[in-house]
Amino acid sequence: MSSLSTPSHSPSRSVTGADVRLKVRLARLQLEAQSKQSEADRECNLQLEIRKMELEAEVQIRRLEKEEKIALAHVQRPSNGVSSAPVSPTSLAPQTDRFDVRKNISLVPPFRESEVDSYFSVFECIAITLKWPKEMWPLLLQCKLFGKAQEVVSALSLEDSLKYDCVKNAVLRAYELVPEAYRQKFRHHKKSTNKTYVEFAREKETLFDRWCSATKATDHDSLRELILVEEFKNSLPERMVVYINEQKVLSLSLAVVLADEFVLTHKTVFSTPQNENRSAESHPNSQPNRSPGVIRNSKEKEALLRLLRVVRRPMVFVCLFVQRPIRGSSAFI
Repeated sequence: MSSLSTPSHSPSRSVTGADVRLKVRLARLQLEAQSKQSEADRECNLQLEIRKMELEAEVQIRRLEKEEKIALAHVQRPSNGVSSAPVSPTSLAPQTDRFDVRKNISLVPPFRESEVDSYFSVFECIAITLKWPKEMWPLLLQCKLFGKAQEVVSALSLEDSLKYDCVKNAVLRAYELVPEAYRQKFRHHKKSTNKTYVEFAREKETLFDRWCSATKATDHDSLRELILVEEFKNSLPERMVVYINEQKVLSLSLAVVLADEFVLTHKTVFSTPQNENRSAESHPNSQPNRSPGVIRNSKEKEALLRLLRVVRRPMVFVCLFVQRPIRGSSAFI
């Protein structure tokens, strides 16, 4: 008699099938995420390429205009009997033709919004070391900017966006990194508990160097003017200091002139106490502020005497008329 055998379902087989389906699902999700990331990267690269092409075209146009002006100047120059060699456009072409933006853009340091003040120093050091043409600095810089810096630079005109100094100053202003901000950071910087005095001294030194760099104090005379202007502003009213800071004063003589002009312009504001004295003299009936505890008329004196008659026990009190202690209750009766 043959025994009927029932088919047994292996649990390992079902578990293996579930694992395979899970792996397929994960692989599909990874492919979708990679495709989305690649689309975002392609769009970002496309925008950078478009911006790069626009700037390169503008630089090319400026170069051609410059070559045309130079060639025209050579043609119009009067000859002194010496035949000058013909000017070829290739000889006048700057070195920007041999400069590859795509190859050098990877050498530009990444931009960080928390280190804006030191970023430009690092960028300029790299650009000078690698001998990048100065007219290509704005193009290389703008390829790395983002956030608030990118918004500020995009708001500039096309002519200003091709000037490195304009781009640098616009970004520094956007992050409030002006000379006054550097000065306040240097003066108000305190040592924290988790830092050593060596680190604190180095931070102070760095802040002072940035303040001097922002005000272009590179020699003894400019540093002297910087300290004198600061000390002069410390003795002025706050409104006057704000006015002088708005004028971006770097010399003591100019700060003194602006302070005198401010006083003359706001002369009515400074003469307010005199006007108040004159108004008080013109209204003699107006009562001035009375100090407490001083008797002004006979009615108050009578009220005080009635109060003293009620209280008959001996006491020591201060006479409000002669301002000295008097013992007894019948001194005023």
